[in-house]
Amino acid sequence: MPPINLDDHGLAVLGQPDEAKLTELAEAGVKTVINLRNDGEDAMPMSVKEEGEVCERLGMDYVSLPMSMRPPEQGGADGRLATAFETVLTGAREHGPVAVHCKLGQRAGAMALIALARHQGWNAETALGAAEELGLGEAVKPEKLRAYVVACVTDRG
Repeated sequence: MPPINLDDHGLAVLGQPDEAKLTELAEAGVKTVINLRNDGEDAMPMSVKEEGEVCERLGMDYVSLPMSMRPPEQGGADGRLATAFETVLTGAREHGPVAVHCKLGQRAGAMALIALARHQGWNAETALGAAEELGLGEAVKPEKLRAYVVACVTDRG
């Protein structure tokens, strides 16, 4: 999934960055990186800890919020993660632009869509309808993510 820049919302959504991409984000003024990957996922150019160290060296804050797509009863994402993400995002945006990522950008896009929908007071149908226009259409194509967005926007909590 290509990087998505939601300029109007101070948020960039992207797939797994390498050190060069993190440097590019820092040079572009990003102040916080939120990583939704679980340490040890496949195709990680660096561990969660190493990524945090690179971000710190580049002058960016770093937050790890691991998001699994397993069902909540198996330790996967639930509405509490969306609320935690929303809280972190709100606080981070006070300091400047934020980049959020996962492996491909789909989980990151779903979380961004949930946060935006909650902020705007959108219902699930409006959020899903806005996804394509926002460049987040790929984030709601997998049925698990689509269902997660609907559940979190409907639940709001």
